[in-house]
Amino acid sequence: MKLACSQVLLNVTDLGKAREFYITKLELPVVEDHPKMFAFRAGEVRFSVFGGAHAQDREEAAAARMKIMFRCENIEAAVQRLKENGVEPAGPIEEAPGFMRHVELYDPDNNLIYLTQYLRDPLKRV
Repeated sequence: MKLACSQVLLNVTDLGKAREFYITKLELPVVEDHPKMFAFRAGEVRFSVFGGAHAQDREEAAAARMKIMFRCENIEAAVQRLKENGVEPAGPIEEAPGFMRHVELYDPDNNLIYLTQYLRDPLKRV
């Protein structure tokens, strides 16, 4: 069986705040926009965002089983752009030696997001 990720569904508490974060601040392109949902594209993956989630604090978010990693080409430039757009990373840029450099941030619902610059192809077997 050959599988590929094509879409991620994300439930949020406030669509307006989520739209502001993902579309305006992270500058991800909208592919669909409705009063009760919106969708954006990150690479070859569609993210469909719906309201109705319960609020969670950062401790709950840290215990979540799924986190989102967005790939970028230059982590320093991406962090600078985040700051220009009013997003403060949750910590410094960190490195998994020889694999990737990343920075953590939280969306308005405290979902943990990583911006990641890969140092090697993450899909090649080592």
